[in-house]
Amino acid sequence: MICPTKISKTYKGLFANCRALNLTTVPDLEGNITALDLSENRINLTGSDFSRYPYLVYLNLEGNGLSRLPFDVFTGCGKLKFLNLNNNNLNYSLSSFPENVFTPLHVLEELNIGNNNNTAWTFPDSVLKPLTNLKMFTIDTTSNFTFGEGFRNTRSLEVLCLSGNQADCGIVELYNDTFSVFNSSSLQTLDLSFCGHLRNIHLDSFSPLLSLKVLDLKKAHNLGLSGALLGMYGLQNRNMTSINLEAVTFLQKWNIPTEKCVDDQILTKDKLQYLSRICLSSLNLANNHILFIDMASTQNSTIYSCLSYLYLPGNAFDLKFEIVVVQKIILKLKLKYVDVSSNQWCGHPPPNNYFDDTLSRTLFVTLPTTIETIVYDGTNSFVDLKKWITVAFNASNNLRNLSISYNENMILEGSVTGLNNLTALRLEHNGNMSLSESFFDNFPSLKNLNMIGVRLPKQYFQNESIRLFRNLTKLENLDLSSSDLFHLPKHSFLHSRFLKNLLLSHNNFQSILFSIEDVPHLETLDLSYNHIKTLNGDTRNLLDSHAINKSNFILKLHNNQLSCRCQNIDFVLWFKQTDYILNSSYVQCTYENNTLVIFKDIDKEALWHECTGKPAFYIVSSMFALLISVALCSFLAVKHKTQIVVFFHRLFRGVAGLPRREDFRYDVFIGYADKDCDFACMQLREILEDRFHYRVYLQDRDSELGGSRAISILDGVRNSWKMVLVMSQNFVTDEWSIYTMHAVTLYAASGRIPKRLVLLLDRANPCEVPDTLLCIADEETILPIPRPNDDDSWEHLRRLLR
Repeated sequence: MICPTKISKTYKGLFANCRALNLTTVPDLEGNITALDLSENRINLTGSDFSRYPYLVYLNLEGNGLSRLPFDVFTGCGKLKFLNLNNNNLNYSLSSFPENVFTPLHVLEELNIGNNNNTAWTFPDSVLKPLTNLKMFTIDTTSNFTFGEGFRNTRSLEVLCLSGNQADCGIVELYNDTFSVFNSSSLQTLDLSFCGHLRNIHLDSFSPLLSLKVLDLKKAHNLGLSGALLGMYGLQNRNMTSINLEAVTFLQKWNIPTEKCVDDQILTKDKLQYLSRICLSSLNLANNHILFIDMASTQNSTIYSCLSYLYLPGNAFDLKFEIVVVQKIILKLKLKYVDVSSNQWCGHPPPNNYFDDTLSRTLFVTLPTTIETIVYDGTNSFVDLKKWITVAFNASNNLRNLSISYNENMILEGSVTGLNNLTALRLEHNGNMSLSESFFDNFPSLKNLNMIGVRLPKQYFQNESIRLFRNLTKLENLDLSSSDLFHLPKHSFLHSRFLKNLLLSHNNFQSILFSIEDVPHLETLDLSYNHIKTLNGDTRNLLDSHAINKSNFILKLHNNQLSCRCQNIDFVLWFKQTDYILNSSYVQCTYENNTLVIFKDIDKEALWHECTGKPAFYIVSSMFALLISVALCSFLAVKHKTQIVVFFHRLFRGVAGLPRREDFRYDVFIGYADKDCDFACMQLREILEDRFHYRVYLQDRDSELGGSRAISILDGVRNSWKMVLVMSQNFVTDEWSIYTMHAVTLYAASGRIPKRLVLLLDRANPCEVPDTLLCIADEETILPIPRPNDDDSWEHLRRLLR
């Protein structure tokens, strides 16, 4: 079996990847390879196995079940720098590590022998003597493990990894002489993370490590935060880069008394005394459920003049902590970065009426001039910046990055001033969010805005996006992914002309509605995972023009509902020949039979013939049907010539003689039941005659005295331009009203006067409109009786009666 190879820049040569190929022997490959990965096999080493690879720089034998190393196994590997023997069965003894096994490896820099199920209390350190250039060493430890004198030869060692994440860390206690053999080494990093068995650190355990810069005790949770801080004794008056004490506090599930757990989460002056005397650049106290830090006691200490990066997420600070004192102390720090995210704030927050709703309130916040980044993610506090509240930061601050994300409730209706240098703002995954359209007005330098997964009102961006982004004239990167968007107005980004990356994936867009011309510098437009089926011709032309002017432009359209049916053939052909669509050949679309295909499998010519063949058939069939129809009409015209001439003569004479308003004695006929006389003769008549100046016919007023009522009704209907029936339960039960209805139907059904019949429905005494009227009345002319002060409805009635 041949292992795949590729050129590796890291190892400056050919890399052979033989991982998990079920090999039992070292394969015979090209002799010039520089990197060989044989991990997850069943290699049986016999001796001089790698002599054929004299240029080997990297060798990975992880997970092969090795129980011994032949003494000459690395013969010829004089250039080897990286050796990984992790996750085997190599016992720490001379039977597994013969005396001279590492002799050829005089330039080896990294050695990993972790996770070897070791039970020995020490390592046969004599085999390390040749490794004078070793810089990184990963090794297993047991509860009573000791580092022998042979480790003194590793003077070049920079990183010692005992981490339970990389090896078996069984060490229980660090004594004052545990690391004494490294007092002459260059050891800068000591990794004790995930050492869950570690219970105690003696005061001078780290004293021999004179060059130590980085100490990692992450998740050594059997140690406790108090115990970890006590172990800082040996590092006093040192210059250190980083100390990681994340999640070292006791876990209450370990049957440790509650009082001890709580005490471990209160950092008093005594507990902080050793840490405060270290000139430390970065401190991580995350996920320790800290309740209180006595910062006042350390404000004049060494750490204050050195600390730049402070990580405090996942704690439980008490809100009763005096905020004014804390702010004064923080001002003395030279912090560049502070993370207080995911803090479960204890105590009682300010009451709901803490701010007087009737007054404006300005909150002044003073930041250290050195601070550049603040992370305030995932807290359970209610971020409530009401409209009348202004947060004013000191103008001298240098804050550039601010993150307020993963909060359940967020109201950003007020204003923030003083953050003139802010270039990056993260507001992602905030639920129940309220955002003022002017909130971004005071961020003139903002270049990066991340609003992934924000939950704003459904049509917020549709209504407010133009105003929201109006003052972000320097914006370069905008991420609105996963925000349930379906529409952005055309000129949403009119003022953000320097926008380079616009990410709109995982939304509900069906097309590109905003103007591409407004963002001439756009380099990436991500519309993946939306509901786009096709792009119209105008949009495609605008994208093509933009790509010509911006040669590095990328469009992402994968995982949409793209259609490659015949009605979208122009889009399909454009898609296949467009080179700025990312991975366009592998994007899927829906074909004619509702199957999914990838664009590269679509044959353009076959698609063209299939799509143009059907229309051509339909055209020919239509023309043939037209010829048959013409022939049939010609036959009928010859046979019924006289009837046809008479029909058209009557038709055109009728069109030429269409009635006009001036031809009628009345403008409006009002039909009503006797019981509805008050409304019809008073209110309705008054509005139509006095306000609109219409000539109105009323049966009770305009009929001839002593004349026939039936004839009077027919005369009123015949001589009226429009007709109005007041429809109520009284109307449909009154005999004369039913007669009126049939008379109106007789004259309105001719259709020579459009919308001649108007039905006014009585709200107070409703009725079902008879089918006779529904057949001739337009939907537009059926309306409820307008209320007396509803001017708009009366005006609508006036227009119908014109």
